[in-house]
Amino acid sequence: MLDQTIFFRINRTEIINIHYIQELNRTSAGKLEVKLKTGELLEVSNRQAVKLKNINRI
Repeated sequence: MLDQTIFFRINRTEIINIHYIQELNRTSAGKLEVKLKTGELLEVSNRQAVKLKNINRI
């Protein structure tokens, strides 16, 4: 089992290490997008976007 304080499921197919988040952005369609330190852009599901914003505030 992955440590939930480090890893976060952003959608049905992707789990990320939250320490690699560089920034969070809104797309023109209103979706939340994560930019990782590697430069990769990943779309966050609507349900997980609420949870991710709460985690990011801590």
